[in-house]
Amino acid sequence: MIKKILVAVGEGKNRDIPVKYADELASRLEAKIYAIHVVKKNIGLAMKPVEWELEMEIQDEMREIKKGLEKLCPKNLSGINFKTVVHQTPAQAILEEARKGDYDLIIVGNKDYSKVHQILLGSTASRVAHHSRRPVLVVKDFRKLNHMLVGVDGSVTAAKTSFFAGTMANRLGLKITLIHVDDGHYSKEQIATIVEREKKILSLIHISEPT
Repeated sequence: MIKKILVAVGEGKNRDIPVKYADELASRLEAKIYAIHVVKKNIGLAMKPVEWELEMEIQDEMREIKKGLEKLCPKNLSGINFKTVVHQTPAQAILEEARKGDYDLIIVGNKDYSKVHQILLGSTASRVAHHSRRPVLVVKDFRKLNHMLVGVDGSVTAAKTSFFAGTMANRLGLKITLIHVDDGHYSKEQIATIVEREKKILSLIHISEPT
């Protein structure tokens, strides 16, 4: 189960949102939080006054982030990693840390990028979610956890997702709802079979009546 949570702390006014989720989950699951903040460094510049000022701004930001983390999750925070990367993207640095630290869950915030930006560059959150071999929680806004929606499609991945979500719902005392969206490729009988199979998976972890 979840004992180690890696939360990626970004920039801007919404950077506290993933930390709040991490703290709530850690408190309810008796888990520990490890934070990572990644700075992408430009190696094309020499150490000039402008870059020196930038370095000082980064140091100030790190101190501000550390202070904020200690305030938001004083009981559950176990470590903070400030990482400066040159040849990696922030997503690659987060994924590398997740592998090395053997974390059970990664939490990342998601900025509102334009469609063009996502097509050309992608976002850190989407890259982490796409390439991670462990569960990833992508958050945009904070709200208390009461109800979980799980998409199912009959695949092995969906079955693993149902089991993980069911385990989480059990530990957190959440209501869980299964949803299958018909895209015209399944008959009603096949859909019913998919949903019943997912319900059986949830029954293994003592969730008897998912909606």
